[in-house]
Amino acid sequence: MSKKLNIDDSIREKLDGFSAAPPSHVWDTIQSQLDGHRKKRRMANVGWISAAAVIVLAFIAGWYFSGKTVVEEPTMAQQQTAPEKTQEPAVSSKDNSVNITVDQLAGAQEINTTDTNTNQTIADDKMLAEVELSAEENKSQSEQIIATRAEQNYSLLERIEAIFTTKQSYVSLAEKSNKTQIEESFTADEMLIAANLRSLNEQKQQEHGWIVGAQISPGYSSHSANHKDSYAREMTYNSDDGGSNVGGGISVQYKTSKRLRVESGIYYAKDGQKANNSFNLFAGNNDLSYSYAPNTSYDGSSPSFSNVVRTESSGIAMNSTAGVIKMGSAPRGVNISANLENSNDVAAQRLYSDGEFSQVFEFVEVPLYLRYSVLDKKVGVELLGGINAGFVIGNNAYLDNDYGVQNIGRTADISTLNFSGTLGVGVNYALGKHFSFALEPRLNYYLNSINSNPDVNYRPYRIGIYTGVYYEF
Repeated sequence: MSKKLNIDDSIREKLDGFSAAPPSHVWDTIQSQLDGHRKKRRMANVGWISAAAVIVLAFIAGWYFSGKTVVEEPTMAQQQTAPEKTQEPAVSSKDNSVNITVDQLAGAQEINTTDTNTNQTIADDKMLAEVELSAEENKSQSEQIIATRAEQNYSLLERIEAIFTTKQSYVSLAEKSNKTQIEESFTADEMLIAANLRSLNEQKQQEHGWIVGAQISPGYSSHSANHKDSYAREMTYNSDDGGSNVGGGISVQYKTSKRLRVESGIYYAKDGQKANNSFNLFAGNNDLSYSYAPNTSYDGSSPSFSNVVRTESSGIAMNSTAGVIKMGSAPRGVNISANLENSNDVAAQRLYSDGEFSQVFEFVEVPLYLRYSVLDKKVGVELLGGINAGFVIGNNAYLDNDYGVQNIGRTADISTLNFSGTLGVGVNYALGKHFSFALEPRLNYYLNSINSNPDVNYRPYRIGIYTGVYYEF
C-alpha cells in the first residue's frame, strides 16, 4: 500500500500542471454540431413565430368578416410539444471546453498516445452521438410541430376562405336581390307614372281642348214690330208673314272644364218678312178709289199687294213694317194711281201689283256663347246661351210678280251693327274619339231695333235647327 502510494505520489508530482490539448478536428466537429443545433432551434422558433402570426392574422380576418371570434382549442400535438419547447439541449454552453483531470491519468506515468486518442475518440463519439440524437429529436419535433401547425393553418385558412366565400355569396345574392327589387320597383314606378301621365293627359284632354265644327241651319224668321200712328196710316196691307231661310257657319269652342265650354265663330243668317194682301179693291171700300193704267185688269183671284207711296225727287218711297223702302223707279207690272179722297196731297198715291212683296236682311254674326254639358255620355245634352254681334251685309226689297222676282229697292235707316241673344239646347252623339254629330235647336232674337228711325221699332227673330259635325283636338 505504501509502495502504491509512493507511485501515485511520484506520478502526481510528475504530472502536476500537465494538460493535454484535444485534437483540433474534435472541436471542429463539436462546433459544427452546436451550430447546426442552434440553427435548427432558430428554424423551430421561426416556424413557431410564423405559425403564431398566421393564427393571429386568421383570427383577425375571421373576426372582421364574420363578426365572431373563432376560438381554437389546443390540439394534442400542441399540448405534447409545449413542454418540449423548453427542453434543454443535450449539450450546454458549458461544454465549450473539456477539462481532463489528473485522476483520469492516474495509475500510469506515461500515457500512450494511442490510448489517449482512443479515449478521446470514444468520448467524442459519445458526445457526437448525444448531440446528433438531440439534433434528430429536435428536428423530428420541429418537423412535427411545423407539419401540425401547417395542417392547422391550412384548415383555418380553408375555414376563413369558406366563410369569406359564403359572405361574398351572401353579399352577391343580397346585391342581386336588391338590384332586382330596385329594378322591379323602378319598372313598376315607371309604369305607374306612365299610366298616371296618360290618365292626366286624357283628363286634360277631356277637360281642356279645342273643338271645331261646321253647321248648317234651316229655319224660320219673322219679327216683332210697332210703329207710330203717323207712320202706320200709310201702311194699308193687312198681311205680314215670316219666311223660311237657311244659314250656317263655323263654330270654334274651347273647353274650360269638363262641363263648361266657350264658343265663338262666324255665322251667316237671314231675316225678313213678306206681305200679300189679296183683298178686293171693289168690295165697297168707299174711302178709296183707283185709276188704272191702260190695258190692266184685276180679277180678284191672284195674290196682290197695295200700299200708299210717295213720289219724291229721288224716286218712290213706301212705308213698310221694317222701315221706309226707297225705290228708284216703279217696278215692272206695278200700277200707281192717285188718291182722290186726299186731293190736297197730290203726292199721295197708291201702288198696286199682283204678286208678293218681301224684305230680306242678311247678317254675318260673331257669337259669344257659353255651353254647359248636362249629360256627358256617348249621347250628350248641352245648354247654350249668349249674344251675337250681327253685321248687316244685305238689305233688299223684292217684288215677285209675273215679271219674276225684282229687286225694287232697299230699306232706309237700317243699322250696320246690331246685337241679338241666343238660347238653345244641343244634343250630340259621339262618332268616335274625336268626331261627334250635333243637333241644336236655337232661338235668336234681336235685342234692339235694327232700324234707327224713331217711328219704327223692328226686331227680327229666328228659329233654326243647327246641324253639324264637330272635331275635338
